[in-house]
Amino acid sequence: MSLGSSSFEFKTRLWASAGCAALAAALFALSACGVLSSPERDETPSALMLRAQAAYDSGKYSEAVTLLQELVKKDPSNEEARIRLAFSYNGSIGVTPLNLLKTLASSSSAPSSGGTGNSDITKLTSGAGLSKTITEEIKRKKNTLTSVDILREKFKEFATFQSAFLTLCPLFSKTTLDTLRTKSASAVTLMKLDQCGVGVASSNANVSIAALTLAIDQFATLYKSILDSDGDGQIDAEKDSKDASDSISGLSTGAGTSAESLSKLNSATQKLTGVATTLKGEVFKLAIAQFSIISAVVDGSNLPSTIAAPLKKAVDGLDTAVGQINKYLDAGKATSTSTSTGGAAAQDAAAKANEKAQALLAGQDATKTNETCTSIYCLRTAYGLSVSNPGDLPNQCTAAPYTCTQ
Repeated sequence: MSLGSSSFEFKTRLWASAGCAALAAALFALSACGVLSSPERDETPSALMLRAQAAYDSGKYSEAVTLLQELVKKDPSNEEARIRLAFSYNGSIGVTPLNLLKTLASSSSAPSSGGTGNSDITKLTSGAGLSKTITEEIKRKKNTLTSVDILREKFKEFATFQSAFLTLCPLFSKTTLDTLRTKSASAVTLMKLDQCGVGVASSNANVSIAALTLAIDQFATLYKSILDSDGDGQIDAEKDSKDASDSISGLSTGAGTSAESLSKLNSATQKLTGVATTLKGEVFKLAIAQFSIISAVVDGSNLPSTIAAPLKKAVDGLDTAVGQINKYLDAGKATSTSTSTGGAAAQDAAAKANEKAQALLAGQDATKTNETCTSIYCLRTAYGLSVSNPGDLPNQCTAAPYTCTQ
């Protein structure tokens, strides 16, 4: 199969490429097994494709990116060029289809654990993602990554992921795009889905492989650094929310001194406020968007059954986990009528915090009162709960505004 060919068939070449030097090259459909024709001119589409193939085969991914960008600019409807550009983008940051398939093969070999699906996510992400160095650096800087733009500015890998996504997504099937918009509203703006069009009637199966490569590696990195930074298999925000709520519910006014109890109360409310800040964060939502892309691609792709079956097994529990996490995304917009799990938990915790504070603040000095009133005020405002009605704050709190640092 020459690089000038327009078929770029995945299903007939993935498993039947024993003579090719590497599986990654077979996925890219570079003709390591074929015969290359001589380029007619350096800048014709066919010549650009040939030069890009040579660069990719030599591991010169950035050069391949430049050549294929020029080709896509000349011929925006060239499906093959877009697919190869997506793979070249990934290659330029060390992400390859070969690593993806190894990850999927490993994760699909273990049975599903059911439940929230978190352990399935862990299996899916364990062998994927950017380098550990990048993951650890994001973990260290996550409190400064207040927007996706800042993430992409500080970590060029994520800017590359986005460029690859926008190159590829016009080739997604309509089903895939519709499913993605349904599964993750956050993706619409963060991934700039408005630039992807409405989808195509049928899509080369390599589009699905490239999309999975993009989404799994980006999600895996964000999962390890943002969603589950301690690596215990539980979503940090979910765990912190439960721990703080339990701490408030179990706080006894008769245990220890009032000062000690107030300190525990303030710590718990501040932790819940931090959870709300995380849930509202664009980088957190970007991770969920990537998570949803994985599920949407598997649901809407035209992969051969021999590939689709292990993929579906590998992401078993994915939809459950997406639903679980998306409930917490709504927590930041909770109102008194909210039925979301995150919102209800926040309201319950805020109510209990008021109840505990009413008793603990009796006889306390102004400094202690102000600190506790501030923590409860910030907890409620972080989740969009009222602070202006009678009973919203402890009786000892004044009507003066409080300053929240988060």
